Amino acid sequence: MTNIDHTHSLAANTWVPYEGERNDFPIQNLPWGVCEKNGIVVAICDQAVVLRKAIEDGKLQFADDIACALKDDSLNAFMSLGKDTWTHVRHELFSMLSGEPCPEVLCPIASLQLIVPAKIGDYTDFYAARNHATNVGKMFRPDSDPLMPNYLHLPVGYHGRASSIIISGSEVRRPHGQLKPDDSAPIFAPCKLLDYEMEFGAFIGSGNEIGKRISMDDATEHLFGLVILNDWSARDIQKWEYQPLGPFNAKNFASTISPWIVTVDALAPFRQSGPARLEGDPAVLDYLLPVADDVF
Repeated sequence: MTNIDHTHSLAANTWVPYEGERNDFPIQNLPWGVCEKNGIVVAICDQAVVLRKAIEDGKLQFADDIACALKDDSLNAFMSLGKDTWTHVRHELFSMLSGEPCPEVLCPIASLQLIVPAKIGDYTDFYAARNHATNVGKMFRPDSDPLMPNYLHLPVGYHGRASSIIISGSEVRRPHGQLKPDDSAPIFAPCKLLDYEMEFGAFIGSGNEIGKRISMDDATEHLFGLVILNDWSARDIQKWEYQPLGPFNAKNFASTISPWIVTVDALAPFRQSGPARLEGDPAVLDYLLPVADDVF
């Protein structure tokens, strides 16, 4: 469970100057990113802490395994160290940015060429929002129940193409594929119904051994942070190809993520209860029951 602590205090301030009307990156946030030149960075106001510089200058001091991970070119090694380490590093960053000024460890965010912040070996796209699933079901199955029989019993998802995850602002090309006009045989053509879905992506930090389950009690401990995700979808291609095994070419040409990962620690004050199940919905099996009333 992620707890609220001194790093969430609205009274907390940083020595980093900011004169804009809206500050997306106050000291309570401290999101993580990676840039081509400087490696791992943490946003603060309109600046970014360069972790390599802060460690080499002695402004941040950590055990060797943590320091080595923070000087890497991706967040994988750091995320693998687990929640206690993530929280410890957040506290140290907070102390540095609210203590004695050290502007030499900063660089302007505007100068960064941000990249996908981790090497993504796999990702799962979950069909999680009931309203969305209902709307899509009506689109593809207008004459039957929009929700498939399993939807209210288990998490529905599919594995996507990890290599097609790109950073926000990247060029997305309209995909080609098979389309099935209502009055003719299938044709090969550019997608005519290119759609987008605003979602969130969750980065899993520490993993598990093959064959070993992660219980609901421990699930949150493995979540490092969240990004905004645009799930690009070629709806006309999807409508023809998705049965019986689900999306393929309609979904694997691009998924766009925001460059900054907002940590689960930073989001602790914003936890709230999820939507209630409707009267008449089947009971959830015990292994899927949440262990707390509040979820993201």
